[in-house]
Amino acid sequence: MGKWYFREAFKYIANNPIEWGKIMLRKFLIFWHGYEFEPNNNIDYIRSHSSVLRITLSKLFGFFYFPFGIVAPFALVGIILSLKNNYRFDKKLMLFYFCLISYISAVIIFLVKARYRISVVPIFIILKNAGKRHFSL
Repeated sequence: MGKWYFREAFKYIANNPIEWGKIMLRKFLIFWHGYEFEPNNNIDYIRSHSSVLRITLSKLFGFFYFPFGIVAPFALVGIILSLKNNYRFDKKLMLFYFCLISYISAVIIFLVKARYRISVVPIFIILKNAGKRHFSL
């Protein structure tokens, strides 16, 4: 059964590479958006009845969702600055980024959900500090 799905998926990719690329781009944007997708539950409804979730899962400025929507943009800036500025390209740093890219790629390829995305948040918090430090006055 699994081989059939594998074959059909690669057949679809081979026959529709542009459509597949659009799907992957959309999933990439969903990963970075910050909204907590829950297909079986309406997170907005649950948040409206919970004072704790109203604070911890809030929408800021119409686009950013707290906490991931705040941490992720600063982490992106931190990643770019750490690759661009005064950091050396040593093996430990490259291994760190390889692990980060491979995990994000796996989440995007298979299923973008908050519970799978949560594993990159500690790494993003570390990288966020490099981005935050660059923009501090």
